Amino acid sequence: MLFRFFFIFLLLAVALLLQSAVLPYLKLGEVRPNLILIIVIFVCLTASWQKSFAAALLAGVLLDVFSGWPFGIFSLSLLLISFVFNTAKIYFFGRFNFSVFALAIFAGTILYDIEVIFLMKIMRWFSLTDLSVSFKGLFFLIPKEILYDLIVIGFFYLLWKGLITISK
Repeated sequence: MLFRFFFIFLLLAVALLLQSAVLPYLKLGEVRPNLILIIVIFVCLTASWQKSFAAALLAGVLLDVFSGWPFGIFSLSLLLISFVFNTAKIYFFGRFNFSVFALAIFAGTILYDIEVIFLMKIMRWFSLTDLSVSFKGLFFLIPKEILYDLIVIGFFYLLWKGLITISK
């Protein structure tokens, strides 16, 4: 149990480092893949709801601490993502496979981006931040982000399958 938690923490920390230090140089226009979101959705689809909530909270706090955005935006957004996909796992997704993962990333990217902007609008409305965000450019950026995330999960899924094969 403790080893899995440490592994997820290490995976999220490496993803955060890659996302903040390496991926800005691999952007397509304004878009880069969201490794943290991919890992959180993966954990939601493959682990229990308790582990996925813990991973979402941990990932959100890491993003909140290192992002410079108002604290709580990413934690709340990722916890909502975890809730949605844990519920969807019960009612819609039977077995985990690549098509389920791709569909979840497609829906999760849209939901996550809308959540973050909506929460920022609420915080701005209550004068908790002076950062300005807009829904206007979102509809041009989301398809690019989805495509980039789907490319990344192809590699992520192959790596995961390889690790399972090695461990057998």
